[in-house]
Amino acid sequence: KRSELFEKLSAVPNVVAITGDIHAFFAGTPSVDGDSSKKIVEIVGSSISSTTYKSLLKSQVASDPLLSTVPGAASLAGGIDSLLTSKDTKINPLLGYANSGANGYVTVEASGAELVATMHILPELTTKTDYTSKVADLAKLVSTEKFRAIPTDSELYKQIDGAWKKWDPTTLAYV
Repeated sequence: KRSELFEKLSAVPNVVAITGDIHAFFAGTPSVDGDSSKKIVEIVGSSISSTTYKSLLKSQVASDPLLSTVPGAASLAGGIDSLLTSKDTKINPLLGYANSGANGYVTVEASGAELVATMHILPELTTKTDYTSKVADLAKLVSTEKFRAIPTDSELYKQIDGAWKKWDPTTLAYV
């Protein structure tokens, strides 16, 4: 069903999926199985205050009677982003960005010329802090990553040092 959905979506020009509720930031170009030319751009936003995906995985491993005894399971959970974007295993070459250990939100600016999604990233806050009178302190914690999609081009672009670089799933790098 997944491939069938991407088959239909990739036939429609200018599709960008903006999703969330997985408690992680991701960006990529999901495609039809076996045909990476039939793809869309996808931007996934994290949660602003919920536990992150990475923390949930680590907690699951630690609390599971069987998983907690598997050698390396805790390391895998802690290194999930590296696993998902590994140039060695190429487990998901269509995934151009992964940050499952941070909170935050995404803002989107769209025009006829482009769609720019800015990920506003906060380190996972494990303690609750009231920043009402500490806005400057909170602002210091925020970093950003910018991604772009342009009409008639189902490619993912990331802003790196002020320039837009395209995700290349062959080299697993922005070029």
